[in-house]
Amino acid sequence: MSEVLILDQTKDNVAVALQTIANGERVTVLRNGDELSFHALEEIPAGHKLALVAIEKDQTIMKYGYSIGRATQSIQAGQLVHAHNVRSIRGKELLEEGSAHDA
Repeated sequence: MSEVLILDQTKDNVAVALQTIANGERVTVLRNGDELSFHALEEIPAGHKLALVAIEKDQTIMKYGYSIGRATQSIQAGQLVHAHNVRSIRGKELLEEGSAHDA
């Protein structure tokens, strides 16, 4: 099995492609001791995110153990996760809580 994804945290629902994953390519990931196996539903360019599981509209997107946004539509396991189907929340949490840069 080739290593094509970065999965940092067991609660992540996306992973980052280390290399381009072809449309239809079988992807297998170990997460929490469970094997997730699915086919890429479209080409996933290197450095981009891939859904590991089905993600419902408005569900939080978790990457590297952190919330990075919310799904703007349902996303299937194997789909590209990017600006067309995610509303970013990066920075908005800092604005709500304040930051060290405010001082």
